[in-house]
Amino acid sequence: MTARVPETLAGVTPAWLSTALGAPVESVMAEDARATTADAARLQLTYAPGAPPDLPTRVFFKASQRRNETLFYQQVAPHMPDAPLLPVLVAGYNDEQERGYALFPDVSETHADGEGMGGVPDEMKDAAFLALADIHARWWGKTAPLAPLAEDIYAFVFRVALDGYAAFAEAAGEALTAETAALYGRLLAGWPFPALAQRLAAAPLTVVHGDPHYGNLLLPRQPGGGLLWVDWAVWHINLAASDVAYMLDWHVESDMRRIRLYHERLTSHGIAYSWAEFEHDYRLTALAHLLWPPFWHSFGLPERIWLETLKSMGARAAVMGLVKIAQK
Repeated sequence: MTARVPETLAGVTPAWLSTALGAPVESVMAEDARATTADAARLQLTYAPGAPPDLPTRVFFKASQRRNETLFYQQVAPHMPDAPLLPVLVAGYNDEQERGYALFPDVSETHADGEGMGGVPDEMKDAAFLALADIHARWWGKTAPLAPLAEDIYAFVFRVALDGYAAFAEAAGEALTAETAALYGRLLAGWPFPALAQRLAAAPLTVVHGDPHYGNLLLPRQPGGGLLWVDWAVWHINLAASDVAYMLDWHVESDMRRIRLYHERLTSHGIAYSWAEFEHDYRLTALAHLLWPPFWHSFGLPERIWLETLKSMGARAAVMGLVKIAQK
C-alpha cells in the first residue's frame, strides 16, 4: 500500500520525498505553490552527500483525489514511452485517504503553458491534434487490458449533470434555447443514449485524454521543440472522435482543416477509419459533450466557460442535426 500522501504541501518533507523517490533527500523548498483541483508545486531538492549525481534536483509535485490519474501514470503511460507526455518519476495512491500523487521532472526551463508563451501558436494547435491522433492510434482496438482500470467518466458526468440540471437551466436563462433544452431532455433520460451505446459496443475504442484543451498543453520555449499533453485525470476509453469534438467545443472553434489533419494522421498509422465513420462518431460524441456545461456549472466553474460553451454547442447541434441522433 502507498504510504500516506501529504494533505498539504507542508507535508511534503524530505523524509516523505526520500521514501517516494527512494533517494536520500536532505532538504526541500517549494516554489510556485498553488491549489486548484489538486495541490501542486515546484520543488527544489538537495540530497545527502554520496547520493547519485543524476538525481533530479527540481521536481513538480501534484496531489489530488483522482485515482484515475495515478493509474494512468502507473499503467498506461509506460506503454507509450514515445508519446508527448510529461514523464513521471513516481506516482502512488492511498486507498484509505482516497488521495494520490505524482512527481514529475520540472520542465519549466524548456516548456511553458500557453499563457506563459503569450498564447498557443497555430502550429502548436496543429501539433496538439496530431499528437492526439498518434496516442489514439497506439491504443486503437487494444484497450481490453485497460478496461478494468479505466473509470467510466461519462457515467459520473451524467449523474452530476442530471442532479444539477435545474439550477443550470435557471442560470443559463435565454442562452438555453428551446431546441437545446429538448436535446437535454433526451440526453438526460438515460445514459448512454441508444445511438451512442450501439456504437460503443461495435466500434474500435481507444484511450482518450478526456479533457483536451490548450490549457492542458506545455509548449516548447525553443523553436523545433515538442509539446507535452498534461493532466490525464479524466482519461478513459471511448471513441477517438470524442477528444476532437471536445477540443473544438471547449475552444468554441470549428476548424475543418484541423479536423481533416487529425483524421489523416490517424489513418496514416494504418487505421481503417473512413471519414464517414469519423464524422458519425464526431456527431455522437458532440452530443454527449452537452453534459459538460451543467457539470461545469455544478462544480462552480466560471460562467465564461460553461455559458459560452453551451452557446457554441447549441449552435453546433442545430447545424449537425444532433436532434435526429438523439431521437434514435
